[in-house]
Amino acid sequence: MIRTILWLPVLLAVATSAAADDVFVLEHGGRVVGETIKNPLPPPGMYVIELADGGRVTLPRAAVKESRPQRPEEAEYAKIAPGYKNTIEDQWALAEWCRQRSLTSERAKHLERILKLDPDHEQARAGLGYFKDDGQWTTREEKLTRLGYIRHNGSWMLPQEIQLLEEKEKLSNAQKDWIQKVERWRQWLGTERSRIATESILEIRDPNAVRALAAALKADQRDQARILYVTALANIGDTASRRVLTLWVMEDPVEEVCLTCLDYLKKANDHESVEYLIGRLRSKDNHEINRAAVALGHLEARDAIGPLIDSLITTHKYKIPKNSGQIGATFSNTGGGGLSAGGGPTTITKRISNRSVLDALVKITGQSYGFDISRWRIWLATQKKAK
Repeated sequence: MIRTILWLPVLLAVATSAAADDVFVLEHGGRVVGETIKNPLPPPGMYVIELADGGRVTLPRAAVKESRPQRPEEAEYAKIAPGYKNTIEDQWALAEWCRQRSLTSERAKHLERILKLDPDHEQARAGLGYFKDDGQWTTREEKLTRLGYIRHNGSWMLPQEIQLLEEKEKLSNAQKDWIQKVERWRQWLGTERSRIATESILEIRDPNAVRALAAALKADQRDQARILYVTALANIGDTASRRVLTLWVMEDPVEEVCLTCLDYLKKANDHESVEYLIGRLRSKDNHEINRAAVALGHLEARDAIGPLIDSLITTHKYKIPKNSGQIGATFSNTGGGGLSAGGGPTTITKRISNRSVLDALVKITGQSYGFDISRWRIWLATQKKAK
């Protein structure tokens, strides 16, 4: 006799006369235990299983969550289970037997039988994950459901959290799509498809493309290509795109690319960019200080006057490599000249007058006090007082 089963919500009984070969765990709960019939071949997409009692069932493969060999413990359980009575003592003993052999689903079935006999059986309740909440037995899942949580991808989350997660995933997917598009167009530049690529890049207005354009800026060695990406970022015109332009002012080795970034930032009158560049005036790297100063001068950022005055002359430490035992001229730690013998590296301190910082101050203020910091500060205080 062959029976077709779409799904089984309960555990199918297994005859105790013989051990079956395989366990089929079903998508909708329950399981089937039996020997897989391979000859004759089963219908496509189906399992044909011979049960221990001689009957056969046919299961769609889509209805089977997992198929695996039957464990010896499962076969032993099938033999001994019918010998236990439907009493609290016997069912608890069988549940403990299952626990010791990691038969989780079988143990749960017997704990549930105990609760039918004694709903307040504390050990059975605990074994099934129950606890008392305001005097009532409940499970973690039940309480979370009452609090409005929803099971989502294996975790309990509030609907608002799920919405934010889905929006984040949607954003991530959109960014990945743009990375593929921009990289494809980047490869087209300089080929017969260059015009199509250029037009496509200049038509970008989606903020999700900022990450892709930033990656292209970093990867492309062609100056005109980087100017193209800078223009595309300026066309997007949001906070994220302006941040990339500001960062790139400090990174690109080509003056034309940097000035293009600064032109767009100046047009946007972006205060955040000015604040970032002012922060770079405090860098330990003298090159960064002067580069930030050039950018602030180009932006004519009056908010940067005070920090620029503070950066007119900066102090930096440098390490002189090991001298291989020779004696040579070097600077002392106080900035004076001196001699040092070979040994470990020597650290020197230098005070540097930053010409680019002075140029930026002159451009922004129209004044020129050279590197006389005191006079610059007096002038700034006078301006603030007059204002």
